[in-house]
Amino acid sequence: MMEWGNPVALWTLPLALLPLLLHLPKRSAPPVTVPFAGTQFLRVVRPRARADWPVTAVRIAALVLLIIGFAQPRGTTQTVETNPTELADVAVRPANNPFLRMVLGQRRTDGPCGLDFEPVGPTRTGEQTIAPGPYFHPALMNVGDLRHVRVQQWVSLTVTGRAVVMLRLQNGEPLLVEDNGWIRSAVALDPAWTDLPFQPQVVPLLHELGKYLRARSPPAQHRSQTVRDLGRVALAGVLFLALVEMWLAGHRLWKWLPLLGVAWLVWDPTLPGQSPLATQQLTVVDHTDSMRIFPDLPAGDVELHGTHTDLGSVLLSLTNRPARRIVLYTDGQHNFGPDPVWAATQLNVPVEVAPLTPMAYRDVCIAEIEHPSHAVRGRPATLSATIVAAGGPPAPRRVRIGSVQTNVVAGRLTLTIPAESNLVWEVDPLPDELTLANNRRPVPMRVLERPIRVYLSGRPTHWEYRHLRRALLAHPLVELVEDASRADITLPATGETWRLRQRGELAYRNYWYQRLAPHLPPPVSEPPPELYRLGFNEPLLADLARVGAAIKANGTPRRDLRDSVELMVLLGGLFLAGWASRRVLK
Repeated sequence: MMEWGNPVALWTLPLALLPLLLHLPKRSAPPVTVPFAGTQFLRVVRPRARADWPVTAVRIAALVLLIIGFAQPRGTTQTVETNPTELADVAVRPANNPFLRMVLGQRRTDGPCGLDFEPVGPTRTGEQTIAPGPYFHPALMNVGDLRHVRVQQWVSLTVTGRAVVMLRLQNGEPLLVEDNGWIRSAVALDPAWTDLPFQPQVVPLLHELGKYLRARSPPAQHRSQTVRDLGRVALAGVLFLALVEMWLAGHRLWKWLPLLGVAWLVWDPTLPGQSPLATQQLTVVDHTDSMRIFPDLPAGDVELHGTHTDLGSVLLSLTNRPARRIVLYTDGQHNFGPDPVWAATQLNVPVEVAPLTPMAYRDVCIAEIEHPSHAVRGRPATLSATIVAAGGPPAPRRVRIGSVQTNVVAGRLTLTIPAESNLVWEVDPLPDELTLANNRRPVPMRVLERPIRVYLSGRPTHWEYRHLRRALLAHPLVELVEDASRADITLPATGETWRLRQRGELAYRNYWYQRLAPHLPPPVSEPPPELYRLGFNEPLLADLARVGAAIKANGTPRRDLRDSVELMVLLGGLFLAGWASRRVLK
């Protein structure tokens, strides 16, 4: 079985025909008559004809083998045939969980990657929720906000090495952790632990986690015992053909230079991370708006500007740049693009966070807001905001939203007001405040002009009909109607939810919320909160430091130089320069 490590190099195979240009005959100069005194002392010499076409064929074959060597063909010896679907599948634990089987089907419990919702260890109890989004891990970018998911019981997950925390609880403890191909959960998918199984986001969450793991699992069809690097054999062929070409056409200094480079690749085609060719360090400096509290930031190799802090994409862009370490000057307020911690695990060099000292400043801001995604105009809507003040003694500040205003020192403020469009939280600034951009924050809430009309069909005396009626009456977006012709949606009470009876009111309410979701307009997207959070994002900076220390402790893997198409073009160009310096035909 043949595999290619760098198949992009094969697209340059037509360039191997360039020696044909050197074989084209050179236009001869017009004859010149030179007067000479006598010819009795001259000897007639007949030049030997040179084998031009064999030399050109050898040159073309050498370039073909050079390209094949950089394409890195690998021959594998097949020993055991296995089921490709089984190897590419995602394992799930526990196997008998009804919610996992309902979404992902019946799966095996062991494998190189999988979902583990079987927490082990001492449990902790309390009333917690999942930390609000946005979530930047690639597996969670298409999952909605999970801040309303309640957790009553969980275990403390240990995060070490290059593990990535995907989700956290409101108290900062990890909830989902990706480690060595497995995604482990601190809670079980059980109503005794959390109400996640009855939330509308549970199905897309499990689907996205499974899709992410399937994309990263090795979909091998055969288990291989032996792998032969045929690319180095091809490069050895280049050495032999280059020597043959020098024997046929003569040797020059320019012909020895690429020959030595190919000999080095045959001996060892990898480059250690601590090679002198690698840059000492790459510096990434965050100059976005939230970094204005840090004066005298240095210039960097890569700089970020504006209101979007996309640290993850910047780190991924440095994957192929040789360096011994990457130094970050940032406050950790990432608000756009992939997760920086996940991006740091994809690198082969450690990421270090430079220590920064903020200047003294005074600022009051609206750091966090909470609100329903939809509300009906005129109906009560519960909105929350977290006011944070920095610098100076705490003093009451006036906070306004709509027509309601109140005074608050700092902390969390919750108000219930009639829903209306274009609501904005506002807090009065300090006299010498650093910035006014975080004193005003719009509420991205979709306001419906009227509630969704629902007709509930069934026997009014049945227990399920009464239970569902109570749940729907408490729904802030629903209006129960008695005439089916006026209804937007008809929900039958036919006994299909009898299994949820023992789960309580919350299970019924969330189950029918999912039935109403297709009739709701899309929610309003919230802008990235760049200036809403001044100061350090301590959890993210700590995770970056942990991953960087793990990569540094494990050592930097060696990098194969044959992955560089630029190096292949350079060696081919040196070969052509040496061959062109002495033509075969005159």
